[in-house]
Amino acid sequence: MAGSHGPSAWTAKQTLIGTWVAALPDGAHVTLQFEGERRGGIYKQLTRRNGAESREFGHWTIKLLELRLIIMATDVKAHPRFGVDTKYWVNFTSKDQVTINGPERPKWTFQRADEGIRLDFDAPKTSA
Repeated sequence: MAGSHGPSAWTAKQTLIGTWVAALPDGAHVTLQFEGERRGGIYKQLTRRNGAESREFGHWTIKLLELRLIIMATDVKAHPRFGVDTKYWVNFTSKDQVTINGPERPKWTFQRADEGIRLDFDAPKTSA
C-alpha cells in the first residue's frame, strides 16, 4: 500500500516560511511569521485581542507534520511555555492555508498573508 503512510509528496513540498494570519472564534487576530529555512528558524507571533497586543518570539523546527515551538521572549508575564519545547501538529489544507493544533493553538486555521505583510518587533510600538 504505497503512499498510505506518512505525509503526501504534496505536503512534503509545502513550507511554513512566510506570514500567516488567523481570525479566532473569540475575536482575536493572530499574525504568525516563520523565518529561516524549510526545516526551522525563528518565529514571531502577534496577537490582537480586545484592543490589546501581545507578542511572542521564538525558535521553530518542523519534521514531517510535527512542529516544535520554543518561546524565547514574550509579553506574557510568567508564560507557562517560556523556554519549553512544545509540540504541535501541522496540516496543510492548501498551499495558502494551514491548521496548527496543540497547546494554546487548538486547531487554529491560518491563511497565508498578502505579500509584504511582515512583523517587525524592533519597530517602536504605536499607541492607539
